[in-house]
Amino acid sequence: MEKCLLEKDPRFWMAQELSLDGFALLKAVRDAKGEIRDFIWDYLNPAAAKIFKAEAKFFLGKKVSTTLPGWRKSGIFSDCLRVFKQGQGCDIEVSYELDKAVGWLRVMVVKVEDGVAVFLRDITEKKIWEKELQQSEARFRVIAESNMIALAFWDEKGIILDANEVFLKLLDYEREELLSRTLSWRELTPKEYWGVEEAAKEEVKENGSCKPFEKEYLRKDGQRLSVLVGEARLKSISFEGVTFVVDVTERKEFEKQREIFLGHELKNPLAGIKGFAQLSLKHLAGSGEEKVVANLQKIEQKVDFLTNLINDLTDLTRLRNNKMEFNDEVFEFDDLAKEIVEDFCLTCEEKVILEGKTKQFLLADKDKINQVLMNLLTNAVKYSPQKDKVIVRLGVDHKHLQVEVQDFGIGMTKEDQEKVFTPFYRTQEAKELTSGVGLGLYICQGIIKHYGGEFKVVSERGKGSIVGFQIPLNQPAGQSK
Repeated sequence: MEKCLLEKDPRFWMAQELSLDGFALLKAVRDAKGEIRDFIWDYLNPAAAKIFKAEAKFFLGKKVSTTLPGWRKSGIFSDCLRVFKQGQGCDIEVSYELDKAVGWLRVMVVKVEDGVAVFLRDITEKKIWEKELQQSEARFRVIAESNMIALAFWDEKGIILDANEVFLKLLDYEREELLSRTLSWRELTPKEYWGVEEAAKEEVKENGSCKPFEKEYLRKDGQRLSVLVGEARLKSISFEGVTFVVDVTERKEFEKQREIFLGHELKNPLAGIKGFAQLSLKHLAGSGEEKVVANLQKIEQKVDFLTNLINDLTDLTRLRNNKMEFNDEVFEFDDLAKEIVEDFCLTCEEKVILEGKTKQFLLADKDKINQVLMNLLTNAVKYSPQKDKVIVRLGVDHKHLQVEVQDFGIGMTKEDQEKVFTPFYRTQEAKELTSGVGLGLYICQGIIKHYGGEFKVVSERGKGSIVGFQIPLNQPAGQSK
């Protein structure tokens, strides 16, 4: 049979000799009545011999049942017999035990002349991988069914394949209703969050998971649900990945009420106190009541501190919830920087030196950029009490507008520099030197990030700091000076 087929197409045999998959020709062995009782090895390629861990000459001309005692028990003999009689090929997966090692083969059988051709591929690694996935999926489903947290499983297209009871309850869906509709995340997400969702999916694709983020879901009745979401790719037999969902509606409502409280219930009385203090100072001007005047000035300072603290806490909440409002306009950046420096010099003893120009118009929220520059200047003066100057440098490259504020004060360690943009973080030296809450730089960073920019910090303990930022140029055509 081998010789006959070889003569028909020698290129086929050359390919089989070089193939990484096993290939064998089995010739039928009949009894006196013509019934097939076994098969003998007529040919097998090197890859097949390697699978069976023996040289090809060990098999050739011998019965399969003699060389592979377990082949009848595995069902392969019956499959070969059926293929020979019916003429229809088969494709099966079978386990084997060889030299005390257990493995798996993919076996494809087709009829050829007075026997069968068998294609073999060792799929042991694949089966082990599938078993591990099944075990992993089973463990994960135990967690999902414990209903400690809302979980949903999705495929590579973002279609929800399954969800636990907590998730279904959050969105007010019945399981059959959710799964029969082939819902995707986009259908459950308001349009303004599509960009956030897509960015998370890209992060999952690149890194295997994404950082938790906040968004809203649309319930079945159309109501919105505030949630904290995390996603991970868990390549499984029955799903692509998983989404973890935490309902943060109550927290959002609390933050909303807190913002109202800070913005109105506290700021309004403070404004009244400050107005009363200023009016009293005006009436007492030149009266000789120095002690009273000093106390009123302290009241005014404390009110300013509390007002700034309330503003920072409000900004913190808005930043974390992506609710900070930006009212962009085109303005001349150098003029703004000059105005800020001049105004700042009126209220501080240190000399503020303005160096360089950008000669650029900027499209941004002028008040927010003012807030950033004022914060950097305030920090520079506050943390260099024994020095007499602060330097503000303006510059531009072909892509970015650049600002640096340099002081010659207490400086920071490398560890402090890594944490300085963390909310409420203050260095030990800063705590000993002056009051504060540690929110300013975090808020400034959020503002600059909104415009695609970034901060940098260069500092040495005891020698001062350079804190600066750069933001992409976006001036309207023809408006660079």
